[in-house]
Amino acid sequence: MKFNQTLKILLILVFLFRFKQSSSSFVKNLLRKSSCNKDTGLMTSDEKKKIISTHNKLRNQIALQTNVIGPKLPYASNMIQMYYSESIGEKAQEWANKCIFKHSSKEFRKQPQFKTGENIYKISFIEGKPEKNWQKAIEAWYSEIKDFKGKSINSFQAGTPATGHFTQVIWAYSYLIGCGFASYSENTGSVTHLHVCQYGGVGNIVGYPIYKGSNNQGCNCPGELACNNLTFTGLCCPSGHCNHNSIEFHGEPFKGTLPDI
Repeated sequence: MKFNQTLKILLILVFLFRFKQSSSSFVKNLLRKSSCNKDTGLMTSDEKKKIISTHNKLRNQIALQTNVIGPKLPYASNMIQMYYSESIGEKAQEWANKCIFKHSSKEFRKQPQFKTGENIYKISFIEGKPEKNWQKAIEAWYSEIKDFKGKSINSFQAGTPATGHFTQVIWAYSYLIGCGFASYSENTGSVTHLHVCQYGGVGNIVGYPIYKGSNNQGCNCPGELACNNLTFTGLCCPSGHCNHNSIEFHGEPFKGTLPDI
């Protein structure tokens, strides 16, 4: 009789313990979900400048072979100056607002005229005041160049070590970019910042060249583009938009730059 009573008490205790655990997890998940702070999606002018200038600086380094980290890759003759796209930015912000650290689907981020690629980055803070840091995110993607040694710029191949964030940053014909940001809590007492950038046209296409490589420095730009930027002398740009302060470009995609996929 005592044994049966003891067994009942043990079963009740086990049930209460598991119920407490599941309830705690439920509450944590509920709080985590409700803690997602969605950004307005209105990127400030300074943020756009930082995103564009950081990308163009790194792309120009590859084009001129002046990079200070990673292997020296072939000169790039068709690397295009990058510009900010509001429509791409809206999609990137919509995805960031989900507060999950994973890539969106190709269909989700597709633009009416072209497909887009995507880079994501997160950083968590326990103490101190967390702030957006686009330069840190972009340079973290670019730092994968250290693992690019032995790979070819003539034909993109996925594989390990992973360098897809780096190759998307320097993909010659990915010259339109839009970004989104959100902050949320993954653990009690911490804040996670999520940075999302999407690129058009899409990069990292298996079998396609990352850019047109050369043994000598010089430009071979597509269409009517030319290397007329006095700051980023290795980047191709359209007439009237070659200044390093040119942030946005409104118009049709440059002829011959969209992949046939």
